[in-house]
Order: sequence, then structure tokens, then C-alpha cells
Amino acid sequence: MHLLRAALRLKLAVMSIIWMHGLGDTPAGWSDLEQNIPKLLEAADIELETPIVFKFPAAPKAPVTINKGAESNSWFDLVDFPCTPDSKDDVKGITASLKRIHALIDSVAETVEHSKIIVGGFSQGAALALQAVYTYPKKLAGCVCLSGWLQMRDQFPKVATAANKKTRCFWGHGFMDNVCSLVRDDRDFVPTHIASLVVTFCFDQ
Repeated sequence: MHLLRAALRLKLAVMSIIWMHGLGDTPAGWSDLEQNIPKLLEAADIELETPIVFKFPAAPKAPVTINKGAESNSWFDLVDFPCTPDSKDDVKGITASLKRIHALIDSVAETVEHSKIIVGGFSQGAALALQAVYTYPKKLAGCVCLSGWLQMRDQFPKVATAANKKTRCFWGHGFMDNVCSLVRDDRDFVPTHIASLVVTFCFDQ
């Protein structure tokens, strides 16, 4: 909720939320956010002057290694199941999807200020959201990572932009998650790679 408050500054002008689905899902799987988030804001006495602009991009269909090569809606290839912080990254696929999401942010920014755009996602989409926000050249409102992981970790400190180093992120994850497994706790793997970022962690048992 603090991300929404920061983006909208209480008397809320137009803002946008870009949300990426996970592997095998579609935009329809998360489209209820469009109805539920305004209800949460209303319950928290946050006044909307204009509707939130929601964008739910769709991942392309592509062969996925963990699905034995079967095609699925996928932002990039996955070679390990469960995913861990040490899983091999599909750099080509990540880079291609990153370009698509940055282009979408550019498009949204034609009518919404960059500083009022939140980018988030679930699982595969969450991993992409982290890359999209912190490598984007202009200041964004925030990032939401649900059951995600940081990819291309060794490169991350080099590619993270100065514009978003202080951009807030909410990172939620369940320790019992058997799809995306954080084999190290946040005190171990997080500070090494994103210590300078403003991240709120919520790890659920």
C-alpha cells in the first residue's frame, strides 16, 4: 500500500500498474487486480481522482525446457525446477522480454508520468519486473515482486540505473514455495546484489 500512496500522493492523479503473469498463465489470470486494487484503496480512505491505468502484457509462446520443450506462455526459458537463486538464466529470452516491457513503459509514459508507474509480477513475471524496474533509465514509482527471484545477479549491480536505485520494492515470498525456492534467506543472498535498493520483504512461513 505504501507504493500506491507514494505513487499517488494521497490525492491521487492518474497512475498506472503494469503486471506480468507467471509461466503458462495469461493476462486474464490477474485481471481481477483491476477491480480489487481500487476497492483496497477505497477501504484505506485513499481517494482516486482518476482511474488507475492497468496493463497486463502477455508473454509469448515459446518452448520451455522444464516442460520438456513443450510450448507455453513464457517470458523466458526455465531450465531448473524448482527455480533457485543459482538457476541458469536464459539471458537471450530475458533480454528480449525486457525490451518489450521497457517499450510498454515508454508507451504508458506518453499519458502517465514515469514517477507514477508501478511494475510488478508473479513468479516468472516477478523476476522480469525486478529487471524491468531497476534497469529502466527514468524514475518509476515502484516494483512488486511476488514469488520471484533476481536473475543475472552478477551483472545486476552494473546494469541497475541510478534513476531507480531508491525506487521502492515490495518483495513477498513463501518459504514453502516449491516452484521458486529461495534456498538462502534474505540476509544471505539479498544484500550482496541489491543492498542499495529500498526493499520491503515479507517472507511467509
